[in-house]
Amino acid sequence: MARILKIKELEERRRALAEESEVYRQMLKLEVQNMRLYSVGMRRKFTSVRSAQPLIMLALPLLGSLFRRRKPKRSKMRLVGMAFMGWQLVQKLGPLAFKFFAMRNQANRTARAEARVPAAVI
Repeated sequence: MARILKIKELEERRRALAEESEVYRQMLKLEVQNMRLYSVGMRRKFTSVRSAQPLIMLALPLLGSLFRRRKPKRSKMRLVGMAFMGWQLVQKLGPLAFKFFAMRNQANRTARAEARVPAAVI
């Protein structure tokens, strides 16, 4: 009789362990889903940073130059180097600026010309 009770106890324990195992499986599925959602959120954050990367790359040297300790005396070579860099910047961005101002002037001229022409009377 004792043996039958022991077998029943073992079967009940096996069922309890199987149910506990199923609960852990479901919890693991939920944790995997949470990790997927978290990774999607992190990707979104990093893509927004990636889109601002050119601005960050431009701003870092400027911020570095603001916080850098400056020597009271500037060398002539440094001034020549800065002038050369400025000249290169003007050569690269100058045509874009000229096109922008030309388009703006053209739009202003068109608006003024339309304002001067009286409406046709039919």
